[in-house]
Amino acid sequence: MNESSSGTGPGTGRVVLLTTTHRVAPGLLSWPAWQALRTAHRVLCADPAHPQLPYVREAGVQ
Repeated sequence: MNESSSGTGPGTGRVVLLTTTHRVAPGLLSWPAWQALRTAHRVLCADPAHPQLPYVREAGVQ
């Protein structure tokens, strides 16, 4: 299978929506959630005061 038919080649991408709840303490994300953030090409957050942001930045995610 070549890159273009596998869906992983140039020009393709994916969007991952990571949601949190106030019931989870800031910084306590699952391992898959941290992996998704660390390997993402771009991470966006609509709320500049989101309680998770300091922990995400501390983990080296831009």
